[in-house]
Amino acid sequence: MATGSISAFRFHFGRVDMKMRYIETERYRLERNAPCVRGAIDSAANTNLVYWAGHLLALKEIALPYAVDPDTLATLKYDPFGSQVCSRTFTAYPKIDPFTNELVVYGYEATGLASLDVVTYTLDSNGTKVEEEWLKAPWSRWAPLGVELQAPRQPSSLCLGGKARSALLFGTQMKNVGFINGKTACLFAQPEPGRRRRTVALKFGLKVPASLGMPFHFFPPDDGRTPATDAKCDFVRWELDLNAPSRSSVPDPRVILDLPCKFPRIDERSLTKQYNIVFLDNLNGLAMHDHRSGETRIFCPGDNCAAQEPVFIPRSEDAPEGDGWVLAMVEQKAANRCDVVVLDTAQFEKPIAVVQLPFHVKAQVHGNWVDSTRRKGTQEQGLVHEPDEKPISGRGALAPVI
Repeated sequence: MATGSISAFRFHFGRVDMKMRYIETERYRLERNAPCVRGAIDSAANTNLVYWAGHLLALKEIALPYAVDPDTLATLKYDPFGSQVCSRTFTAYPKIDPFTNELVVYGYEATGLASLDVVTYTLDSNGTKVEEEWLKAPWSRWAPLGVELQAPRQPSSLCLGGKARSALLFGTQMKNVGFINGKTACLFAQPEPGRRRRTVALKFGLKVPASLGMPFHFFPPDDGRTPATDAKCDFVRWELDLNAPSRSSVPDPRVILDLPCKFPRIDERSLTKQYNIVFLDNLNGLAMHDHRSGETRIFCPGDNCAAQEPVFIPRSEDAPEGDGWVLAMVEQKAANRCDVVVLDTAQFEKPIAVVQLPFHVKAQVHGNWVDSTRRKGTQEQGLVHEPDEKPISGRGALAPVI
């Protein structure tokens, strides 16, 4: 697994700075001196970046976070929150509870490789643990795909697993654990659940019927079959009744978008609430879908391009849902370089700015926007070191041109 690298872009005073750095994980540093390392922390820190409690966290599910300096991108330390929770893993997809301003975290295989232990807990804005609950998963390597659903002081998490045709619903109290049966499918990259009374609406970015097999070549089946060439993915919506008894069946989902798409994102101010607008990477472009009107708007960057995960930025703290800007990396394959495009959601089809990189950046997994108001002390600082201007000495071999 390749070591994670950060590509950071800072927008300030009408210019954009860029900086790239590897996460200097323990294994990375050791392998620079030796070709084989046993006992080192295995995390490549290459899945997601989240800013919390003053730390820029480089995340991968199999281990705890690495803390990175948000200005220099230097790797600072492993496990910045210390031994508050006796877990060896930390999700790459923590969520901010908008009601309590806490980071909701889970870890699977939490007590070691192939263990059935799953932990869920919250960290306040200072990085201090608030709540903690443990449960036993139905099988090893069971990865919760859901996020936290807010009820006052009792967030729950909805997790769908294709194996054994079951889904697991759990919360911060063990009495909330229950199973929900559904048809086996590959579920991948949901935006977020929205909650209305005791009904949960989920939208997943990818659903592939089990009969077509696993669509990801890097998760091959035991019998060696290759992924089906006619696999079809849809953006769909499940509705789950939280009052239903355990082992109840889930109705078939409703298709929202019949488009090849992945990595859906929403206006994260709407986390845990009813939301209507979702932004998606539809492989060679970006899509903005409004569930109320049914309208889907498409940004097409041109021929021979590939778009990556979008990130939404609200226009202001009190702007309506989905009103703002969308950032995304676009690979310009013919030119062998990448662009960062900035789209205004009011005119989604055409970028208002393009940051043209002079080289190609390898495909990302996930990224996030950090507003300068969340930073302390250095929000006006650029990413790139700018030396002080000094007058020319005039002592060079060539005389100045007058």
